[in-house]
Amino acid sequence: MPTPTAIEGAIAQWLTLSSAHPAVAHEAWQDGRPAMLRTGGPYDAVRMPLTLVHAAADSSAPGVVASVLAEVLDGPVVCHPGAWYYALVPAGTCETWRSVEAVIRGPGS
Repeated sequence: MPTPTAIEGAIAQWLTLSSAHPAVAHEAWQDGRPAMLRTGGPYDAVRMPLTLVHAAADSSAPGVVASVLAEVLDGPVVCHPGAWYYALVPAGTCETWRSVEAVIRGPGS
């Protein structure tokens, strides 16, 4: 397993800030497994169905979708292949978010 770069380490640290057990997520990543991350600390998450994102991007090609998301969103997006996209948004967004298809995940999610 290659040693993570300083940027990857900083990203991993930021992603696990709200976790009571960040080592569990880091271990999962080292083993090539996904990690469950708790929202509500430094970020909330907007869970968007693939169909919604692909319709907005007018494509399901990963490179096209990534370009469109980078252009229209101001922050990181995590893809759960075959299921969802999660846009990480500023903490507190859940207090004002209103959408039928995209669900906000705030503190404790």
